[in-house]
Amino acid sequence: MKVSVIVPIYNSAEYLHQCIDSILIQDLDEFEVLLVDDGSTDDSSTIIDDYMARDSRICAIHKQNGGISSARNAGIKVAKGEYMIFLDSDDWWNSKDCLRNLYAIAVNTNADLVRGNYYRVDDDGNQRNDWRTPTPSMEYQNCVMDSVSFLQSVICGHYYAPLCLFKQSCFEDIRFDEELCYQEDVDFLSLLLTKPLRCVYIPLFFYNYRFRPNSMVCLNNIVKLKSAFSVVKKMYSFSNLCPTEAQKLFYIRKAVFLYKDTFCMELTREPLYLEISRIVRTVKLKALNRNVRRWIRESGLQKRLWPFYLMSMLPPVIAIRAIRMKHNVARCISK
Repeated sequence: MKVSVIVPIYNSAEYLHQCIDSILIQDLDEFEVLLVDDGSTDDSSTIIDDYMARDSRICAIHKQNGGISSARNAGIKVAKGEYMIFLDSDDWWNSKDCLRNLYAIAVNTNADLVRGNYYRVDDDGNQRNDWRTPTPSMEYQNCVMDSVSFLQSVICGHYYAPLCLFKQSCFEDIRFDEELCYQEDVDFLSLLLTKPLRCVYIPLFFYNYRFRPNSMVCLNNIVKLKSAFSVVKKMYSFSNLCPTEAQKLFYIRKAVFLYKDTFCMELTREPLYLEISRIVRTVKLKALNRNVRRWIRESGLQKRLWPFYLMSMLPPVIAIRAIRMKHNVARCISK
């Protein structure tokens, strides 16, 4: 088996036909499709079973709801392919040869990971003109690079596992963290890229990512926040797995900036801001703040992040209120 395509599915009946059909038209001569029903309560289960009855390449997996990471891991467990790729159930591939092209590059370069690119589309499938998809510069296209170069110059902060074709050996000792409900791709790819892998980026815009305002990415809640802070702490822990000091420093800095973005942006917005005192206690923000100050010193970012470093010395509630006030003043000035 050349490729296993894993589709985690939860209440996606509205989009499922488009998603699955975009896989079945692929012109690669040998692949399987693992449709993982993660406890759907709509018609998704029926649609999945109907497809399996009509096409022998499809295997349906029905399980209790556990989240996208749990569904992906269920697919990984039974996958037979030399390579694996994920496709979210509300998205779709936009050409019939994308799987063949990704696989050919992987085989020809003996790559552990091949990454393509995506279009961001609205609910009707139209490309969003307000979004520019990040594209690595020409020097990083169609060439083999190591994990560090790939992380710094190709990922560029856009961690999205479904853009990648993975060699099965990538999953020998790594799985998606089922405790996370947000930024699980950041966690998985960051851990994976501590390993010495052969990575390739090709400028193949094969993936249509459907932006939905009511999706988990757009939810602004405490569960999502706790997941984000968990990833921050795990990112720092991954630095201890890095083989070089330069890579270790990169991971520590990434942990700092992930924390800074969450602290300065998410916590200053409503409705989280309205519950800020409870949030500070719930996620133990004071202790995390102390750790981040140490990470800033450890990574030599004091000068670059001096205002935030000083702000982090304040009690978190006061710091967040001050940052929100600064944002409000900036918006008033810009009007």
